[in-house]
Amino acid sequence: MTTSAGGETQDRPPPSVSVIVYAREAHSAIRTVLESLRTQEGIEDAEVLVADASDDGTTQIIQREHPWVSHLVVPGTTMPEGKGMAIAQARGRLIAFIDAFDRAEPGWLRAIQETYSGLAPEVFGIGGEVAIEGREEWGNLAGYLFEYGAFAPGICEGRTLGDLPGNNMAYRREVFDEICPDLVSGGFYKPFFHRRIHARGGALEGNERHAF
Repeated sequence: MTTSAGGETQDRPPPSVSVIVYAREAHSAIRTVLESLRTQEGIEDAEVLVADASDDGTTQIIQREHPWVSHLVVPGTTMPEGKGMAIAQARGRLIAFIDAFDRAEPGWLRAIQETYSGLAPEVFGIGGEVAIEGREEWGNLAGYLFEYGAFAPGICEGRTLGDLPGNNMAYRREVFDEICPDLVSGGFYKPFFHRRIHARGGALEGNERHAF
């Protein structure tokens, strides 16, 4: 896969999908998420941008082991701020999000593209199931149910007036270029973007899946 944070050239079309990963103190997990993305079907037509706010060795792992990603060093930023900076650099027709402590299941990237190919044009954002894996200790399970209970496997697909899971969602580029361009510089705060999408007659929909 070839990516860059630079501008496009006339003979190089934009990526099909830009995948944004915000990483903060992710030394223990960054290899897993990036490897799960590197091996996705269709990754050669996508780009991965890591907004890296870490100070624990994560930066060195990315630079040494994953030179194929677009690495944005954003020290001291919050998650919304870091994601907003990555959005400003992203070139894809679709912009997807996954967290540094997660893992994209095989077929995740292709599913995003195929889902959008069959959606009505007024659907500007999709999100899907988030499954827990590994040791289900009480603390982990409680945290998972609190944050992702609504997105546990078996979610009802279709239109939603509610939220999308921050670590498994993808938007049409028009959200950031046309519907909410004034919001991007302030950071990616989902409620504000979703409110604007609905106010403009757009829709959000529940759909695909990855696990962590």
